[in-house]
Amino acid sequence: MLTILDTHPDPHPMNVIFRVTRLNPNAPRPKEGTYYQDGIKIYQAFLVDPSGVDGNPDHPMYHSKVDETPSPLLQYNREWKRRFFEREMGLE
Repeated sequence: MLTILDTHPDPHPMNVIFRVTRLNPNAPRPKEGTYYQDGIKIYQAFLVDPSGVDGNPDHPMYHSKVDETPSPLLQYNREWKRRFFEREMGLE
């Protein structure tokens, strides 16, 4: 998820879907390289808001210190996103 957001021009967490699907042996698999399979489960992360090629993922606001980032812009901060996903996925 974080890798996808690193290259997205509008890189905030609401633009990524994370999905876990139970594998149906008769169903076609997603495109190669777009999922991770562990046993009978397929894990996917993909964009839901591909807003085009405008934007700059290297903008300083994406790399600023969390405590120095204005609240409305936190969702774009790389460190904040890492913490967000770890917390939401119970990895803290």
